Amino acid sequence: MAFNLASAVAAVANTAGWRQALPDENGVYHYFLENGLDLDIRSPDGRTCILSADLGEAPDPAMPDAESELARIGKLAAGIQRRRSSVLSVNEGRLELFRTVDLNAADERRLAAEVRDFLNDQAWWRLNLQGASAASSSPFSMQMSGWFPGELSF
Repeated sequence: MAFNLASAVAAVANTAGWRQALPDENGVYHYFLENGLDLDIRSPDGRTCILSADLGEAPDPAMPDAESELARIGKLAAGIQRRRSSVLSVNEGRLELFRTVDLNAADERRLAAEVRDFLNDQAWWRLNLQGASAASSSPFSMQMSGWFPGELSF
């Protein structure tokens, strides 16, 4: 079954037990989740679903340790790319994580799995960008039957 963006978001919300979000003026669906996780869902072309999250400011090049911090982040990205499908990028001085899903090839189960994996990737990145004092594990590390037990706001 081919999804459009609205039906894909509805399927994910239904599977996760979330309330259905409404798109903003740019057609982006926003979810703000527990443990500082967030999820934006958009589709620029009606065929590709983009999952994204803002991970905060990139190291400021004017700071003395910026080069070493950027090198550390680059090494993390290179080292984890075989295990995690989400991509880390820098956009206008912000670190962003994103993942694309082909809506024409997706079914409800695959969409839910992609979102779950993206949220796990985001939790991993947040932990590694903020240090060991951040959340120790993702709430999305459990089986599909209960992969989001908490409340959300939007």
